[in-house]
Amino acid sequence: MSINACPASECNEPATRFRKLLGIWYCQFHYIRVKKGISLDASRRARNDGNCSVSGCGRKAKSKLMCDAHYARWFKGKNLTAPLKVKRYNGLKCNIEGCVRIAQWSFMCRAHAERVHYGIPVSEKPFTKRYNGELCLKDSCPEKADSLGYCRTHYTVVSRYGAATLELVDEYNLKGCPICKRPAAVAGAARIDHDHSCCTDRITCGNCVRGAICNRCNTAMGLFEDEVQMMQEAIGYLNRSRKIRLEEEDTK
Repeated sequence: MSINACPASECNEPATRFRKLLGIWYCQFHYIRVKKGISLDASRRARNDGNCSVSGCGRKAKSKLMCDAHYARWFKGKNLTAPLKVKRYNGLKCNIEGCVRIAQWSFMCRAHAERVHYGIPVSEKPFTKRYNGELCLKDSCPEKADSLGYCRTHYTVVSRYGAATLELVDEYNLKGCPICKRPAAVAGAARIDHDHSCCTDRITCGNCVRGAICNRCNTAMGLFEDEVQMMQEAIGYLNRSRKIRLEEEDTK
């Protein structure tokens, strides 16, 4: 046998891999079979004809001549002949009038379901995929819409805290920070403060939002971990220190 010919019958591939335990050269395909203990005469895997091999299934075959659903059942050792589950919204259209998209969540398409979830009126603006230059849904905002009909800045607020939070931001811009009383022009952009005992993630339920404050006050409350007792102790500490300093100045 030539070292350049694979010893497997009816194999015309050149022998490129050497099996030391047997002292024989094989082609890449048969070398792997020998290594795994598979017979060289075993038939190769049949080519996929495009249809699932399970009787009565017309889906496209993906693995081992089965569709994804039947392959998953075979892999888990489940019965292949049991009827497959039908998707909940199989072919149903979105419930919103005039929308022709397929329903995905709560009998609505994904776009309208997201608007309902974030409290955005679905009829406020006709939905377009790229908004085609439309302005932000927020009144007096000159920026172009990016997501859910809002610009990037307002979308960040709406997606994390809900659409009702935009009114708190307007109040902050008008009256300033409710804690330090600094105007918005001095204090900077508003920060949404919420109760971290309710929602610890960046995206909240919207019900635990307490207000809009400046970044300095928001950071201070975060460092105190919203502990009222700790804040009161800090106030007492400052008052005692100030009293001692005043008494020392009076004795001089």
